Amino acid sequence: MKNELTQEEIDEADVVILAVSITIEGLERFEGKKIYYADVNECISNTTEVIDKAIEFSRGK
Repeated sequence: MKNELTQEEIDEADVVILAVSITIEGLERFEGKKIYYADVNECISNTTEVIDKAIEFSRGK
């Protein structure tokens, strides 16, 4: 898989942002992590806003 996250990177993450337009394999790697689902186009157009929303999501706001 191209640009696959390492388990160490996943373990260190407060939140995982998934912006995908297809079904992905290996979601079990993110078990126990907060997952923020984002629109692909929104991530491209408004990257900072998406990251801010994911951070708020991870903090339960």
